[in-house]
Amino acid sequence: MSADAVLDALDVPVLVVSTQEWTVRSANTCAGRWLGAAAGAPLSAFMPDADLTRLQSKLARGKEARHEQRTQTDPSFMAQYFFRPMGEGQVLIEGRSGAALEEAEAMVASYSLLVEKQKRQIEVEKTRVEKLLLNILPRKSVEQLRQFGRTIPERFDDVSVLFLDFVGFTALSQTLSPEELFSELNDIFSAFDDIITRYGCERIKTIGDAYLAVCGMPEANPMHAPAIVTAALAMRAFIRDRNATTRHKWACRIGIHSGSVTAGVVGRLKYIYDIFGDGVNTASRMESHAEPMTINVSESTRALLDPAAFSLSARAPVDVKGKGTMRMHFVDEVPELELHEPELPSSESLVGVAAIFDEKKFP
Repeated sequence: MSADAVLDALDVPVLVVSTQEWTVRSANTCAGRWLGAAAGAPLSAFMPDADLTRLQSKLARGKEARHEQRTQTDPSFMAQYFFRPMGEGQVLIEGRSGAALEEAEAMVASYSLLVEKQKRQIEVEKTRVEKLLLNILPRKSVEQLRQFGRTIPERFDDVSVLFLDFVGFTALSQTLSPEELFSELNDIFSAFDDIITRYGCERIKTIGDAYLAVCGMPEANPMHAPAIVTAALAMRAFIRDRNATTRHKWACRIGIHSGSVTAGVVGRLKYIYDIFGDGVNTASRMESHAEPMTINVSESTRALLDPAAFSLSARAPVDVKGKGTMRMHFVDEVPELELHEPELPSSESLVGVAAIFDEKKFP
């Protein structure tokens, strides 16, 4: 098949024009159908509105030029003609359907909008995942995992640890269905999470009916002891208020100790941020030697509390397994502390359940 036959088989117009006189050297069949172009005819005969001066200027700089006009077909449509320099004083003109171009541009625009929408959705999901991670791990640990794929255990020397357990949980659990038991614990622990967050503390984990929290890490807080004791008072007050309006009655023991702990992420497939050390063990001992609905604190915690703000009752020395004889103190009622809770922190610093469902950002 000859070159002319190939050009005539195309559904787009193709012309070769001399730039010296702007005369058509050759034109395929489609060029005749769209434009009425024929070899030997001047370009101005079928492109009367073409700005030849502008076209010549662009072509002289080696750039592609473009001209638009309607076709002579029935029905007529807008077409675009692209002028490309061929050398030796000749220009190749190729026509394209404007409708096809507009459709292609519309498709590109639609695709761009889809990509942008998906990008926004990915960012929203990324933010949700990060909030979930921050509800499980401290921000510093999340950053370490993101950058290095692992975390570095840390020692914190000035923290206060809270251990809470429920009295008679085994007997109560035998009287409730699994759904009722889960609903009860979920309601109580959700309230505890809110209280812990309000007072700048961190929930570490729950183990069955036990609740472990800490204050003073990963960000240092010189008021860690007053903060976590005040949180403990609010937790006990919540249980009392709840017992007044619910069928099932709960009683808790709370133990608090101030000292040092080691913290880090345990596991590789399922990350768990946990704390270890004497500080945790001693807080557990404080809880086990508490009475129902009492807050039992160690001597080291008592030393960090302002006597003007907290009322404590000294206990007789207690022999503690693995620790020897220890001095302990019950925290008495401090109603004014429970009535004047601080404002919730900003959404950027939320770390509990509220951090996941921040209604300001997630409808």
